[in-house]
Amino acid sequence: MDRTPDLAIMLFDLSITGVVRNAVRIAAKAHEAGLATEIWVVQDRGPARVDVPDGVPIVSFGKDIGDLYSRRQRKAASLASMGALIELLRQRQPKLALSAGNHFHVLASAAFRDAEPGLQTRLIGRVSSALPRFSWITLPHSLRKRRRARKQLMAMDRLIAVSEEIRNGLTGRLWIPDDRITVIRNGIDTARAETLAKEPLSHEWFADGGPPVLLGVGRVVPQKGFDVLLKAFASARKKKPLRLVILGTGPAEHLVSLEALAESLGVTADVDFHGAVSNPYPYYKAASLFVLSSRWEGMSNALLEAMACGCPVVSTVTPGSSELLEYGRFGALVPADQPEVMAKAILAQLASAVRGKKLRQRAEEFDLGTTMDEYLALFAEELAKPPRQ
Repeated sequence: MDRTPDLAIMLFDLSITGVVRNAVRIAAKAHEAGLATEIWVVQDRGPARVDVPDGVPIVSFGKDIGDLYSRRQRKAASLASMGALIELLRQRQPKLALSAGNHFHVLASAAFRDAEPGLQTRLIGRVSSALPRFSWITLPHSLRKRRRARKQLMAMDRLIAVSEEIRNGLTGRLWIPDDRITVIRNGIDTARAETLAKEPLSHEWFADGGPPVLLGVGRVVPQKGFDVLLKAFASARKKKPLRLVILGTGPAEHLVSLEALAESLGVTADVDFHGAVSNPYPYYKAASLFVLSSRWEGMSNALLEAMACGCPVVSTVTPGSSELLEYGRFGALVPADQPEVMAKAILAQLASAVRGKKLRQRAEEFDLGTTMDEYLALFAEELAKPPRQ
């Protein structure tokens, strides 16, 4: 770590999330291209640690709140790491720093403000999920959230939006100048997905002759809307025998609440909270339908993975999801937090849905190699600019 980093990628930890997986891919590609790359984390934890290539140091701020934590706990640990991040910025002086997801922007923008003057690092923010919502009912609160978000993002030298709709939100709702924003969509290696999908799957529910199996994938947190998925599943199941498998982990209290909800809905016997798996692709390939029930997203990796495996999909309307499904051409889109509408879409998609080759061809348009090349081009462009003054 003697060499001044060309790039420091900043994250909370190395848990299995879309933000983390994309950040590790970016780190690997930058390292491969010869950039001195480091990953900075609040806590040095998570299964994705094994995917970090040799030669990319992991620098921790020294916090440890365990593998399963709430959003509030993550925020508190991040804010408690402010001093460590400021000191690291001053010591290491990376040429570029990438705040890899929305969860880190508060800490990154505040640390850069307090580390100046003298800090020459250029700060890039990857806007990875939907922007603050606006509501006339809570107008003062909505305006405060927008002002805070704009202040954080305007503190950055460059923004990366993971979808065109997020770019439009940045310019139209937060008044960010368009010339500060570059769209780099999430990508997927479809050949690798096809290979991994061929691995054997031992789950008995996917055996021939059983009821259709719905699949949900993601961290078990309120954002992912698994409570809505359970209600939609229970409603659809009244019309047709079905089963539901949910892959992912999260805070114990949220999982307990979902299990209690499943029991109250009378569907416990047909719901499997399966936990995290190292290879979800065989599940996508075997499932009758993938359902993305998220309340907000930027561009869902899980949705891309399902499409790459040819699995029919139902998704809530989020910026990246709408774009991926071409506004309903490649799968059903439903409003968030409306389980009855989702239930009807599930039954309709099971009866007649875009599947197989067409979905795989759509996923191929989001090629991971192209995505990584776009990141390298952006880094080269930023490195050519004068340091921050």
